[in-house]
Amino acid sequence: MTRLTGREPDHWHTPGGGHAMRDPRRIDGYPPQSWTADERAYVEHLLAHWHALHDPQPEDDDPEAVKRVFELLAIHQDIVVLLRELITSLRHQARRNTDSGASP
Repeated sequence: MTRLTGREPDHWHTPGGGHAMRDPRRIDGYPPQSWTADERAYVEHLLAHWHALHDPQPEDDDPEAVKRVFELLAIHQDIVVLLRELITSLRHQARRNTDSGASP
């Protein structure tokens, strides 16, 4: 996967940081085999943005602040697992109480 470097071609971005080029994947009747090398590289860049947003992974040269955020994310994921286990346990207990005639 292509890594975002901050050194991508200027014509790929607007002055505000948005994407300036048209995504060739969104052009009807324009198959990938017809894309220019620049368009193929641009699509890889867009995919890198998507992966960076939806599935960020730690990198060796991450600043300390990013490393700390990944640590917090790991803690958060552990908490989510525990909360889901708690939901299951509470439901199980409530059903046992209901089945035995006790109030939940």
